[in-house]
Amino acid sequence: VSTQSTGSSGINAEYGEYTPELSLFDLAQVRLLHGWVIDPQDTVLAGLVSDLSYNQLVEKAMTLSSSTDTKEVSESLILKDHLESSQLTVHGICEINSLLRSGDIVVLFRNNHFNTVTKNNDRLYVLVTDIGWAEERFVVWETLENTCNSSFFVDGVFESAAVKNTTQTTTTNDEEYALSLGLQISEEEQQEQQRLWMKLRRVNCGENSKADDKSSRSNHQKDKKKNDSLCSLM
Repeated sequence: VSTQSTGSSGINAEYGEYTPELSLFDLAQVRLLHGWVIDPQDTVLAGLVSDLSYNQLVEKAMTLSSSTDTKEVSESLILKDHLESSQLTVHGICEINSLLRSGDIVVLFRNNHFNTVTKNNDRLYVLVTDIGWAEERFVVWETLENTCNSSFFVDGVFESAAVKNTTQTTTTNDEEYALSLGLQISEEEQQEQQRLWMKLRRVNCGENSKADDKSSRSNHQKDKKKNDSLCSLM
């Protein structure tokens, strides 16, 4: 599912052009929401976005950036910051909180990923799925109150979770996870290249050794024949 608009009004993920993929959520009767909602008080950004789709906003930002007008260049930077954000705003979180009832479970589209979100006692929680917390059996949910990742973990009954690994930092940033995954893949590729290099080296060394042995035997046979010839002359 790809969102086609930043949606300055409403938070249902079907705010833009409807796509067939969205029907999967309809069949499962699961609400798909987003929190990429512009604060009405931010009149400049709201005016720039208006009711344009995502692709239209990207095109608009590119057009404005190539302008010689200082104001239009400034507007292009505003749009760029918005388009490169985490696809979530504080105003969007507030809108979601006011929409949901306690106990509701929905899917939140953010950073091009799907997150399971619920509400309990007027607070939003995101289901923890990061592989880094796989060993923490009491870490189940993470609070969703802002966009700067200042949150805390709770267990299955929404009580503060006792985290055993105190050295592990809290992170829900998908870019950081993607970076760490990329580094991991890079290390694995380097190890594989090292294994192939060592294998190639062993093969080459083996062939060189065999070649040296063959050459040595050939020289030995030539010397032997030479000595036999001398003996026959004597």
